[in-house]
Amino acid sequence: MSGPLTATALPRSDLPLPCGPGLFAEQGLPELPRGRGRNRPTRSADAHACADSVRGARLRRERAWPACADLGGFDLPEVVADPQRQSLLRINDWPEWPGSLAVNPYRGCPLACPGCPVGHSDVLHAKLSAADSLREELRQPRYQVRPIQLGSAAEAYPPAERQLRLTRAILSLLNTCGHPLILVTRSPGVVRDLDLLSRLAERGLVQVMISLCSLDEARRGRWEPRAAAPAQRLAAMRLLARAGVPVGLFLAPLAADEPDDGWMALLQAARRHGASQLRVRSSVRDAQRDERIASKALELGLSQAPLTLPTEHFDPRALQIDRPAGPRQSSLF
Repeated sequence: MSGPLTATALPRSDLPLPCGPGLFAEQGLPELPRGRGRNRPTRSADAHACADSVRGARLRRERAWPACADLGGFDLPEVVADPQRQSLLRINDWPEWPGSLAVNPYRGCPLACPGCPVGHSDVLHAKLSAADSLREELRQPRYQVRPIQLGSAAEAYPPAERQLRLTRAILSLLNTCGHPLILVTRSPGVVRDLDLLSRLAERGLVQVMISLCSLDEARRGRWEPRAAAPAQRLAAMRLLARAGVPVGLFLAPLAADEPDDGWMALLQAARRHGASQLRVRSSVRDAQRDERIASKALELGLSQAPLTLPTEHFDPRALQIDRPAGPRQSSLF
């Protein structure tokens, strides 16, 4: 079993993932610092300073990635590049956040949760140009800003994200242009991106939902066998809350045979760890139980009200970059 979510429970940075060469190439490195006048450093000194800065930032992010986000003792899926010939933006069909859009930098989910409409895949398709594609779509004149849900059709933080950083690139893009975001995940790996999430939170632009189904290990093992242990996801929830990031509990799936004291204990644990929002997805509709959950949530201070994120911060001008014209992808807008 994976260890607790602590700074000492760190993955090795030299573990290879089963994918083709060049898939982990560094992208988007910062420009070299420029000095002025007679004291301007040489280009060689600039290059060394830039490389040291990049290595230091990457090392800090690697250390923030918890070992419990790497599927424990399960085999990692094969990672292949997705050709991504269609629009990255999709209309979100999740009833919990009506009117939102959906973005998924990965296709295929390694968590193997029974009953999940996405299903289990032994191959993870990585959309390597996801951030660039999203940038182009958000710049379309007809685009009307709506919250984007990240991770609606596949886990946004699979083990490959530790090195590919596709989700992080999208978070950085949304932070740059001030776009509202809903992030749903079962992975404690989300804590790696606390820096970006806290910047979005300063403007009220983000809501993170940690997905959990039960505190009982036997039930958890049946419904989400490859996900991190509940205690580790609750620890991630606490770190997010302490960093000022609005975090909530996505109770999914709520099994028909889950006793009342089971989901009550989960709601209480989530509230203790900083959750302020609650969404529930039941495997079987039960109106009376839904009423009991709503009453308990109200008692604990867990809001089930419709989520409203501001859109006035969105600035498409921040997405302008100088690049040669290339082939355009089909866009939703």
